[in-house]
Amino acid sequence: MLGRLRMSVRECIDAYLELSKKVFAQPLVHTQGDKFDPGLLEQGIKSLVRLKIGDENAPLLDSTCCKT
Repeated sequence: MLGRLRMSVRECIDAYLELSKKVFAQPLVHTQGDKFDPGLLEQGIKSLVRLKIGDENAPLLDSTCCKT
């Protein structure tokens, strides 16, 4: 988030808190040790990337951004 999405530390914290509410909100039933639904995590990350970059399928590696 800091490098590729060029978010501030405050933006990263806020985004993480919102994402974690969605991903960890519902307990999983009949799982084998999973703590979250990976589909919800993927949706949340794609949504954040789409919001910041405009394309949810944009490569997350970019040599033009700072190393973090």
